[in-house]
Amino acid sequence: MGGLLSQSISAASGVTEHGIALDLKYVTAPAITGARTAVVNDNTSLTAARDLLRQHYALLAVLHKEMRAFAMLSRETLKPTFGGNYSTAWNAVGFIGSMAVPYKTVKLEAMAETMEIFFTDNPTLELAPRVTAARAGELRTGLSNARTAAELQETVVKNLLKDRNEKLAALHDLIMVLLGELDITLHSMDARWLSFGFPIPGIVRTPEIPVGLIAVLIGANAVSMKWTRATRAKYYRVWKRVVGVDEAFIPVGSPADLDFIMEGLPGNSNVEIAVSAVNASGESAKSVIALVTTL
Repeated sequence: MGGLLSQSISAASGVTEHGIALDLKYVTAPAITGARTAVVNDNTSLTAARDLLRQHYALLAVLHKEMRAFAMLSRETLKPTFGGNYSTAWNAVGFIGSMAVPYKTVKLEAMAETMEIFFTDNPTLELAPRVTAARAGELRTGLSNARTAAELQETVVKNLLKDRNEKLAALHDLIMVLLGELDITLHSMDARWLSFGFPIPGIVRTPEIPVGLIAVLIGANAVSMKWTRATRAKYYRVWKRVVGVDEAFIPVGSPADLDFIMEGLPGNSNVEIAVSAVNASGESAKSVIALVTTL
């Protein structure tokens, strides 16, 4: 999204500067600017909505922790009355089927509701001010409200994301229409491509630097290498430097594939290995160096 927003600024500027001279018919600067503004506004609303959702979740997490602590304390408080092991007597407190305190929010809400009723009916078993019907009611209400608010906000975020992405797609379509018209109007070497934020198509850029180089010793004096395809590369150049022997890297091969086996390395040596990418425009810098030690 960031790249498209930046591109749209250059595109609108280029249309303003060259649109009349080039007789551009399908995309106007106000259309691009308006579409970009719509994306920015929707994204601002989406960011605010996500921040609010995080706040709802943070509150829910606090209440979730407090309710579990309340349930555990209630359990310990009531053990002298109902026993330390589960029995059906615990069902009235909210421990149904076991003495475990649930983790799911909806189950904690149900437990809080049951405990509120239980302590209301049995005030002599309360441990004021920490284990009371009032506290159970506060936690039940808080959990329910926080969960509902988070669920509603999730829907808000989902809808805003959908709207933002639709606006983003509309802006992308405008830029692609402009690109198509420029492809018909401008020569591939025309410098005005740059005014619209596009590279000059007729100029081939040097390749990206290869990444993901892995070099593994096979046998005593050979290395198997592989790496990830580099954008715009036509072929690659493999380099080596024997530490303590070679002052600089030495080219040892120019494969078109993404792997290479280097043989005949000196024994008991540390060898630095790198790869660069090459096309008609030039050569990339060398990749991150891999180090192997021969036997």
